[in-house]
Amino acid sequence: MNMLKFAKCDGAGRVLFTGSIPESMLALQGDNIFVGDINGQMQYVVAGVATQRPVNPAKMVGRTLTDVPAGTVVTIGNSQYTVDDGHADLHFSYPGTYSLQLTCFPYLDTTIEITV
Repeated sequence: MNMLKFAKCDGAGRVLFTGSIPESMLALQGDNIFVGDINGQMQYVVAGVATQRPVNPAKMVGRTLTDVPAGTVVTIGNSQYTVDDGHADLHFSYPGTYSLQLTCFPYLDTTIEITV
């Protein structure tokens, strides 16, 4: 039995899950199927090709998060904020080190730390 590695993707190319399946069952998996080996954490599918996810270009300049792709969700502790205008001015109530988790597909998730 010939087994194929495959990935089920959403419409944006995000890998939802991967697996192996007999070739005869591949057509039953529906739309947005990528055939081959793919790392869903580091890659996504563009026009049927496994493609490296780009690095998120966001960076800290003082207490401002700049170069933030539109739609990025910034998580600080238990709070989430969506950035749509390319930057976020950060204000913290207490001194300390804060970890910012940035998520915006297809960019790689990234963590930025700031000490205030």
